[in-house]
Amino acid sequence: MEFLEFEDMGWGWTAVLPGFGLLADEGYTSPVDLAGPALKLWNVKEGTARAKFGELSVRLPISPFPGVIGTALPSKGRFSTIPPRENGGNMDIKHLNTGSKLYLPVFVRGAMFSIGDTHLAQGDGEVCGTAVEAPMRIKLRVNVVKRAGIREPLFVTSGVREFSKYLAFPGMDSNMWVATKKAVKSTIAFLSGYMEPVEAYMLASTAVDLKVSEVVDQPTWIVTAYLPTEIFEEKLEFPRPS
Repeated sequence: MEFLEFEDMGWGWTAVLPGFGLLADEGYTSPVDLAGPALKLWNVKEGTARAKFGELSVRLPISPFPGVIGTALPSKGRFSTIPPRENGGNMDIKHLNTGSKLYLPVFVRGAMFSIGDTHLAQGDGEVCGTAVEAPMRIKLRVNVVKRAGIREPLFVTSGVREFSKYLAFPGMDSNMWVATKKAVKSTIAFLSGYMEPVEAYMLASTAVDLKVSEVVDQPTWIVTAYLPTEIFEEKLEFPRPS
């Protein structure tokens, strides 16, 4: 299928939901409370989502995509829609934007295709559990490719807009899950100098890209969190004076 057009309604939201997200099991307590609930509303106009995070004004270029898109699973039963699977589902891949082509395996007669959970913008990782969520109308072209031989999703994309400058936070550990958490915590710690920690968590989810930087120098893995500095109207200080 090819994604042709996304039409937003001029607004979006990001939230921290108790018990959900990368750091939900960390047991944060006051004054560093990331448990939520917390909500941030975005105003969307002329291709940009805007919101205030503490003392910073944030402008995110939007690149709409569906968080959930898939066909029916090959087995019968009741399944949670949270984890993605071989049929697609809740993949939350921001590169499935306008112009991209996605190929999904068909396991049952009629495919039982579905799509939803539309996002205006998201950091790779969606760490707090939500992106810039928003209602949308989607136009796409669907074709059936017989005997394609795929058993899991694959896609072709021209990518999303890249920024010219980032502040990056490497997380290092022998466990990649722990390394990821370290990178996100470092990002939150820095941003918390400008906003509440739970706001920093939401901003990381919508704007910060997680990338695997290194996997071969065992036993240490590196996951780096990339914060684009161009999204802020104000100039960030780093290191920030205490």
